[in-house]
Amino acid sequence: MTEPQFRGNVVVMKAEAVATSARRGYRMQARADAAEQTALRIMDAAIGLWREVAYDEFTLQDVADRAGVSLSTVMRRFGSKEGLAEAVLTSDRIGTQRGRDTVAAGDIDAALRMIVADYESNGDAVIRMLALEDRIEMVRRVVGAGRDAHSAWVERVFAPLLASTSAVRRRQTLQLVVATDVYTWKILRRDRGLSQREARAVMRDMCRAVVEGPA
Repeated sequence: MTEPQFRGNVVVMKAEAVATSARRGYRMQARADAAEQTALRIMDAAIGLWREVAYDEFTLQDVADRAGVSLSTVMRRFGSKEGLAEAVLTSDRIGTQRGRDTVAAGDIDAALRMIVADYESNGDAVIRMLALEDRIEMVRRVVGAGRDAHSAWVERVFAPLLASTSAVRRRQTLQLVVATDVYTWKILRRDRGLSQREARAVMRDMCRAVVEGPA
């Protein structure tokens, strides 16, 4: 009679151990999920502030207050303001790169709809960042990465429309980088007061002149 009782106890103990392990795993996953959601909330708070004021005009405490967390929570997760900025950039939390990736090669209209929409959300903040690149090393790195990404996007999207001669192709690419640059958007939208539709039309004409004009 003792042996079956013993075997029964072993089964119960194993079941309890499995249940305990499952509960522990669930709690760990829940904590990890909560930490990730907190990190996203912090990044979104930083993006919101970045869109409103210059990078050097808000602090990590401002980010923490907007995210509804303590400053120590922000520091533990990102280490510094620079670490937070790098995290936002590398995660593409703003969504610029995802938007760029949706544009099919050769589709000028889609390219301009996407890039102008992105500038409408982020262009003013980018312009403010450009004004700081000579003073803040981290900003210089971020701006440089943005320039590289924009050039790569132009090369990919307009590739089917460019000349086959390398020298001409390079010149066309540089012209298209300028035609779709954030400063071009600023001149049209902010300095000249054009509507989004009008700004897109001007940029479209510039792009078509490059790819359809005499090489």
